[in-house]
Amino acid sequence: MTRPLSPETLAAQALGEVDGASGALVPPIHPSTIYEQNPDGSYHDGHAYTRADNPTYEHAERLLATLEGGAACMLLPSGNAAAVAVFQSLLPGDHVLVSRILFWGIRKWLAEFARRRVRRHLGSGRRAAGDPTGPDSACMGGNAQQSDVGGD
Repeated sequence: MTRPLSPETLAAQALGEVDGASGALVPPIHPSTIYEQNPDGSYHDGHAYTRADNPTYEHAERLLATLEGGAACMLLPSGNAAAVAVFQSLLPGDHVLVSRILFWGIRKWLAEFARRRVRRHLGSGRRAAGDPTGPDSACMGGNAQQSDVGGD
């Protein structure tokens, strides 16, 4: 009977998997940005373009999901991409609290690109700290969003 590997061992051995192509114990890095297309239009192992799918990222995502006890993990190439992914996952009626102090790129994205979508799909409103309908109440229910990006 084998016992489960400790998180430290999993991390040190990158899940303990052996690369089938080379026999390497350390996962290989795949720098390719594009992949071979089959005659029927499909892609080998489903890899079409590195931003969407890359064996290097997939291995790291599996490792992180295992270490965190999660069902899945998604690595993104930047904090900006991660923040945009979170905002794009929101549904109508979801709440958004946005600090006045945040990365300039996200602030610009919210002010220029997402502002129309936030107003149309999520509504728009401003609440100040200390206001009984302020950020604390927005977290508890209601239908308002905190938005301090750009002026009206």
